Amino acid sequence: MGTPEFAVPSLHKLATSCHNVVAVVTAPDKAKGRGRKMAFPEVKEAAIELGLPVFQPESLRDKEFQNAMRELKADVFIVVAFRILPPSLYSIPRWGAINAHGSLLPKYRGAAPIHWAVYHGETETGITTFKIDKSVDTGSLLLKKKLAISKEDTSGSLYERMKDLAAEALLETIDGLESESLKAMPQDENLVTKAPKIFPEMGELDFKRSSEELVNHIRAFQPFPSCWFMLGENKVKIHKATFLPDSYGKVAELTLPDKKTLHIHCGQGILVPEILQLPGRKALDMVAFLNGFNIKAYLG
Repeated sequence: MGTPEFAVPSLHKLATSCHNVVAVVTAPDKAKGRGRKMAFPEVKEAAIELGLPVFQPESLRDKEFQNAMRELKADVFIVVAFRILPPSLYSIPRWGAINAHGSLLPKYRGAAPIHWAVYHGETETGITTFKIDKSVDTGSLLLKKKLAISKEDTSGSLYERMKDLAAEALLETIDGLESESLKAMPQDENLVTKAPKIFPEMGELDFKRSSEELVNHIRAFQPFPSCWFMLGENKVKIHKATFLPDSYGKVAELTLPDKKTLHIHCGQGILVPEILQLPGRKALDMVAFLNGFNIKAYLG
């Protein structure tokens, strides 16, 4: 059970293993693009290539759909980047439903664990498999696989590595359940942190924060939804930046130490943008941006 491209490696891994994938459940087709043509979810495309039957229910509570799931006689439901399953659905298989979550639970429960791990400057994250229960991301833990976060990682680069790690973790989990070598363990509620859904307005940069925190913010919101600040009437996106620990100006002041470098002064340190984008324009490196934009009108 999955919808976006993140779930595709897991489907391929399981479908080409010794285990038998009896069906795939994904979201209904949606109209996309200017022409509003109907498009398949990425998981459906992969399922068709693998010759697997596909279910696309509008509602997971639909009785006809749930009866079809019972008729499959599956041992377990595997969930990767999908909707919240009702108890009437996840209780059907004898092993229940197993989810692959993009954090080391109980840290970063919620819809955007990859974003928030980068945002908070974590140096390590991973994939956790767990048994689904009534509350989101609270079920008993089965297996964890760790992954280092580098200072150059963005949510996008981490996403690419984690989708393959999720596939490995799920296969190991199913093998462990089958051999009875894997035992479920409850989560420690004292260690819980949240990872709520990300919205575009959350990308606004607050220069009262430290420049290092803002670099993490930019990395976390790259490639979506991007970080931004207002420069006069222009909403300028920053796609990449570095920071300097020392500061010499007022908070939010812009200075130009040379013709190819812009400094934005923060509560602590200096933010040094490297790739910027004006509304309706393509993203540019700092030199090209300064050549095409009259920055002097906004300097401190």
